[in-house]
Amino acid sequence: MAQKIQESLLPARFPEDASLRFAARYLPMSSVGGDFYDAQSISLADQSTGVGVIIADASGHGVPAAFIAAMTKMIWPGSFAGDSDPARALTRMNDSLYERISGNFITVSLGFFQPLDQPAQSLAPNKRGVFHFANGGHQPPVLLRKGEAPSLLEAKGRIVGIFPEMSVEARCIDYQAGDRFV
Repeated sequence: MAQKIQESLLPARFPEDASLRFAARYLPMSSVGGDFYDAQSISLADQSTGVGVIIADASGHGVPAAFIAAMTKMIWPGSFAGDSDPARALTRMNDSLYERISGNFITVSLGFFQPLDQPAQSLAPNKRGVFHFANGGHQPPVLLRKGEAPSLLEAKGRIVGIFPEMSVEARCIDYQAGDRFV
């Protein structure tokens, strides 16, 4: 049963967006744990939409870690609260989880793809949008861009759930046709 709960944390399908394609493969070290990823369409206050993404790992193993991952899975999309800033979203997640996961924590890499309404007609004709990202103690994502060395997308931030107050840095980068985020 715990393994079914773990599998239910993973998306059955990814959001559809003309400028983005998603792929994932999940290979757990044990049958039940606190690792998960997700991608969901997120509506902003200005009526535009984008795609939020999360990769997370709850402390520990087994059912307790899966339970923390399940709580995080339920709250993360709403943590954007109509705003594309992943640092504020991580702070809201910390506020929600801090007293509920006493003594445990979760590392999180959180991002928001904000696609352009139309292909750019400016200095960057391959630009497809902006990727906003923040990190709560997780491994940073890596940007793979044709003709360039891989780039770590680093942003400073604390682990989620340990401290009542959280300091998080938000960063952003333009994404182009053919870019891969790992």
